[in-house]
Amino acid sequence: MKKKVLMIIPVLAGGGAERVVSNLTMQLKEKYQMDILLDYDNVSYAYSGNILQMNPGIKQAPDSFHELCTYIRKFFALKKMKRLRKYDCYISHSAISHLLNVMTGNKQCDVVLTLHVKPTDMKHSRISGILDIFSRRFMKRADRMIAVSEGVRQEYIRDYSIPPKKIVSIWNGTDINKIHDKKEEPLPPKKKQWFIPGKTVVTMGRLCEQKGHYHLLRAFSKAAERIPDVRLLVLGDGPLKESLLKLAAELRIQDNVIFVGFQENPFSVLARADLFVFPSLWEGFGYALEEAICCGIPCISSDFQYGAREILHYNTDKKITDAVYTDFGVLVPVCEAKKKGVLTAAEVVLADSIVTVLTDKAYRQKVVENNKKRLAEFSLEIMGDRWAEVIG
Repeated sequence: MKKKVLMIIPVLAGGGAERVVSNLTMQLKEKYQMDILLDYDNVSYAYSGNILQMNPGIKQAPDSFHELCTYIRKFFALKKMKRLRKYDCYISHSAISHLLNVMTGNKQCDVVLTLHVKPTDMKHSRISGILDIFSRRFMKRADRMIAVSEGVRQEYIRDYSIPPKKIVSIWNGTDINKIHDKKEEPLPPKKKQWFIPGKTVVTMGRLCEQKGHYHLLRAFSKAAERIPDVRLLVLGDGPLKESLLKLAAELRIQDNVIFVGFQENPFSVLARADLFVFPSLWEGFGYALEEAICCGIPCISSDFQYGAREILHYNTDKKITDAVYTDFGVLVPVCEAKKKGVLTAAEVVLADSIVTVLTDKAYRQKVVENNKKRLAEFSLEIMGDRWAEVIG
């Protein structure tokens, strides 16, 4: 008889953690009966199993009070499920879900926490203090934990005294065959006009502070001084779109930058560009970086510890202050300071790296060929097998 597994996550749309849940339910559907408990009726990713909703018909919390009420109802729902032995394993994928998963107990089931971010990133949450207290005092009650990168695993061991045997690292897998098929789909004539051969840069991610678009635009303006007809395609939507459009105009690069919005098939765009830039200020793993590599495009990534280092095989703990050119892509310092006027040192490094990679065809070709040989590292099959070992 199959084990019954419940995935716990607020919604199933829009982010890397949500994509992990989607991939896991599809990849492991033959081994387990997998259902998904959502806070809100917001689903855009494929899934296997049943969707259980705390708020049917409501896509997001209208206010903080409603959100708090949802957490309270969710706590009692989980407690009842565990008492009635509804599932053998409860796997949570967000900070609040971790808290509720642990506090509702693990006597009748296995409690597993999936750690998509570093503990040092909790400062970006509205309830960072509560989450920090939870992590230090109660997280160890979970049966097992899965970190999305080895760096995240080590930080939890070091800063939260998690026993090393209790936490493993498993990279987020991606559907390589699907990406291969999608990237070959033809582009309509309008989209073909986006590309300038040898001079097209692309970035992908939600338009929010975390993804670092502000710094990319500033750096790109410097690169455009040296390559006047360089083009930047910005894939994604988000709350900062209007301010980023305004910034592009202020920097006088509005003719060089195209905000193309959300794309149903971003892979056909990625595969036709010359360079992918991932300027995130913080990440747990870096799904978009992985997907760009699978599209066969050379990449520049900020050194958001720790996922980028692992993906680009830069195995050192030393902080970088300049660009690092590996055989698999380029690491640049994180642009932490948001300033106006003169570019920061990190933004200058990013600008120089964009110019260097675009003008060095031999390096681009070497990176693409090296990455072709290691795509299996990102496969869903490997991710699924390792998850199955944890679930049992």
